[in-house]
This record gives sequence, C-alpha cells and structure tokens, in this order.
Amino acid sequence: MREIKFRGKRVDNGEWVYGDLIHCYGADAGRIFIKTFTGLYEVDPTTVGEYTGLKDKNGKDIWEGDIVKWENLIKTNMRSVIAYRDRMFCFVDANNEPEEIWCCSFTKIGNIHDNPELLK
Repeated sequence: MREIKFRGKRVDNGEWVYGDLIHCYGADAGRIFIKTFTGLYEVDPTTVGEYTGLKDKNGKDIWEGDIVKWENLIKTNMRSVIAYRDRMFCFVDANNEPEEIWCCSFTKIGNIHDNPELLK
C-alpha cells in the first residue's frame, strides 16, 4: 500500500506544500487546499500533483508533474513528465503522449511548473 499525499503551490506565496488534498464545494467551489501538520493552505489547482510512491535513483520522491531524465536502450538521453493515465502513473512526452519506457533507473531534474524549459 503506497502513501497517498499531494503537493501544490500556495496561492499566497508560490511555495510548495505537501499533505492531504481538500476540495471545496458550494460557494467556494473550485478552491483547493492542502492540509499539512502546520496548517491549511490554498493552492493553485493547476499545480496539484499526487505522490507516485516511487523514488528516483537518488532517493527523491517522484510526483505527478515531475520531469525525469533516463537513458533508452540505445543509450539516448530522454526526458519525460510523470503523469496519471488510465489509473496508473506513466511517462509522457512534451506533447502529453504516453511513452514506452525501457529503463529501470531515472533521475528527477525538475517539474513542469518550476522548470518548463527542461522539456524543450
């Protein structure tokens, strides 16, 4: 059983927060918060990502929206985004198309919110 947690960028200062996801309904519909041990923070819904339960080769947590680099079978360096599709996490390319991956080791190099230039 993997740990279920989320991250998102706070709307007040742009810092990342990690914890439980809370959706608002009714008059506050569309507002999303992340509850941490230190408080409740409103986050930008476009930045919310779920923890995959995986770590990269350096032990860094891998989240939906992270950019990872890896080497394919013919030793070409590749970059992919972690996405949630069809009830599972997968690698997608810069066009949001799923990629066939043949690797067992990858390195987190950033995320689509802070480092979009890494996909160019």
